[in-house]
Amino acid sequence: MPSDPFQLINPFLNTEPPFEFVMQIAGANRNYNNFENFEKKEGEKLSLELEPSNEKDSKAIKINFEDKKLGYVQKGLTNSFHDWIKKEYKMELSIYRINGSPDYRYVYAFVKIREQK
Repeated sequence: MPSDPFQLINPFLNTEPPFEFVMQIAGANRNYNNFENFEKKEGEKLSLELEPSNEKDSKAIKINFEDKKLGYVQKGLTNSFHDWIKKEYKMELSIYRINGSPDYRYVYAFVKIREQK
C-alpha cells in the first residue's frame, strides 16, 4: 500500500556481535495511542517477550514498553532474534525514532547485540 514503508531487512546471517541496527516495530501504529505522551519517549528502554501462544505466528516476539505491548519484531527478523536468544546474546532495545502522520505512527527501535560475558 502507498502508506507502507519500503524496507530491506538484513537477517544478519553469520554475523557475530557486537553490532547495532535500527528496525521498525511491527504493529506499533495500532498500539501507539495506548501510551501517554509517547512522542517524548525516544531513548527509553524496550523489552522482548517470546509469544509462543500467538495464534498467527508461534515464533512471534512481542516488544513491550512500560510492561505493555507496543508491537512485534518484524517477521523477517524473528529467526535471527530466536538464534540470538538461544546463544544467550545480550540484547538492548530502545525507542529510536517516531515518525509518520498523527493518525499512523511508525516507531523504530535501536537494537544493540552483544556477547554474553
